[in-house]
Amino acid sequence: MILHELRREIRLPLSPEKVFDWHSRKDALLRLSPPWAMPASVSQQDGLKTGGNVSMRIPLGPLSLPWKGCYPEVSAPFFFKDIQTKGPFAFWEHSHYFHPDAAGCRMEDLLRFALPAGPVGNFFAGERVKQKLQRLFDWRQHVLEDDLSAPLPRPMTILMSGSSGLVAESLIPALTTAGHRGIPLVRQRGLSGTRFWNPEKGCADPGIMDGVDAVLHLGGEPIGEDTWTEEKKRRILQSRIQGTRFLVQAIKKASHPPKIFISASAIGYYGHRKDRILSEADTSGQGFLARVCRMWEEEALQAQDFCRVVCLRIGIGLTPRGGALARLYPLFSMGLGGTIGRGRAWMSWIAMEDLVRAIRFLLHTEKVSGPVNLTAPKPLQASAFADTLASTLKRPAGMRLPPSLLQLCLGEMGKEVLMSSTRAYPFKLEAAGFRFRYPDLKSALPMLTGKG
Repeated sequence: MILHELRREIRLPLSPEKVFDWHSRKDALLRLSPPWAMPASVSQQDGLKTGGNVSMRIPLGPLSLPWKGCYPEVSAPFFFKDIQTKGPFAFWEHSHYFHPDAAGCRMEDLLRFALPAGPVGNFFAGERVKQKLQRLFDWRQHVLEDDLSAPLPRPMTILMSGSSGLVAESLIPALTTAGHRGIPLVRQRGLSGTRFWNPEKGCADPGIMDGVDAVLHLGGEPIGEDTWTEEKKRRILQSRIQGTRFLVQAIKKASHPPKIFISASAIGYYGHRKDRILSEADTSGQGFLARVCRMWEEEALQAQDFCRVVCLRIGIGLTPRGGALARLYPLFSMGLGGTIGRGRAWMSWIAMEDLVRAIRFLLHTEKVSGPVNLTAPKPLQASAFADTLASTLKRPAGMRLPPSLLQLCLGEMGKEVLMSSTRAYPFKLEAAGFRFRYPDLKSALPMLTGKG
């Protein structure tokens, strides 16, 4: 058996007790997992204690493999070890050390692993697996630096719509490891840890706002999944208006309203604006999406006399888990990537990790209210976006799709979602002191894809 060894060290300004406690929290495994290696069906029994067990399914291309492990040694708050008991590795032993030092904590990781099939497995996959694990350690280091670089914020109870959506998938682990408690809004009564609502019928659990510090509204009919029939457009608009209006009315009626209401919106608010650099002060544009976002925000702002309101004008959120990048990735991986027309349209994107960090930042930054652009500070024109993605994947990007063909196939949705030029800039976020982990696409894509 050929053993490989990886070591990492990071210094954090918190005590070993607090860093160890963070690792023991619910969803810490998910928070530390990069989007290209996000496990599914994570189950943890007995927590981070000696003899505790973990089971999950880990991704392997389009498939997933079962992985089971346990904690044979835990000595809080200075050490724990996890080992694989069943899974794809011939051997896996990961030791975590938390050393006190003058600055706080020196955290050390030591991973020892071996691949199956001995020298044959090592010859064919050894370096590739080692590179993947190095990328995983890079991701974990970034997360720990961002999440534990300062004292943890005051815990909040957060009522959340859209808790099964793409943004929430990454956001919930980031909130729970920070000590917050999330309460999903669901359409089924009686589910433990949730609260029922049905905005279409105007009904919900009594006291839906009881004990709530913040409301995070991410729900709404998906925009980019189907062509826009009149019925689809009606659902897109009504799901946003009805849901937002219902929550605003509940906030107004609450005996103790939440301190903040964060409602999703989108850069579709601005419409097609060619090369103009767009700030939060710019007016709304033309088209269906602009009208939806404008009405959506107007509904949310009705709560501003009762609590702080933030409208998230979200750009193109990038993650291999879904959305634009998940659709582009297979095509570009096969060398079939390219641009629409001449590729001059501006793409205001944001890495999902920065989107999550920005929402968490806004929860506690009381000086920020109103519309906020959630976009990276370095948008790209479509041709540059395609070239950067192709370069990361080491593939060509010579395909060109005529705009007329796209509009013929996808109609109004293709024109507004895929062909609009929107050059939004995060003026408010930067002015408030938010620092992007991935300000440019070249640094973001390797972390998002595990490639490059």
